[in-house]
Amino acid sequence: MLAKRIAKRSPLLAQLNNEFDHFGSLLDMFSNSMGASTLPGIKSADFIPPLEAIEKEDSFEISAELPGMDTEDIDISINDDNMLVIKGEKKCCREETDDKSEVHFREVSYGSFRREVSLPQNINKDDVAAKNKNGILKITIPKKEIEKPKFKKILIEQD
Repeated sequence: MLAKRIAKRSPLLAQLNNEFDHFGSLLDMFSNSMGASTLPGIKSADFIPPLEAIEKEDSFEISAELPGMDTEDIDISINDDNMLVIKGEKKCCREETDDKSEVHFREVSYGSFRREVSLPQNINKDDVAAKNKNGILKITIPKKEIEKPKFKKILIEQD
């Protein structure tokens, strides 16, 4: 309905709207065929844990949904460019030992993943804390105290 109103008012806008729709469908096809590894901050498409980033007054909190993962299978680091890297592998919880078993469908994702989050410069890398509870990994990154500019009063001599 909106597209018809746009077409009546401006054929150029209607054509642009159609091009965007076409581009969106191409992007969907590409994402479905190649996986989501082309999205920013995602380096593997086997398993993509959703993230949440919250800025508080004195810290940043990054949470990742990692249900069924052991802490030993998760690696967290912050590099020199202040890039938070969360990587790991979600292993299948069911062992495939019975040759007579047949999986009819599987909606659970397994596999390795790597997520990257760019952090601001005012973080304190030395006091980062992480906790994995009930399938939620919570990383707390404290902010650095920002040094206030120092001023020095300069006396003016009088002749």
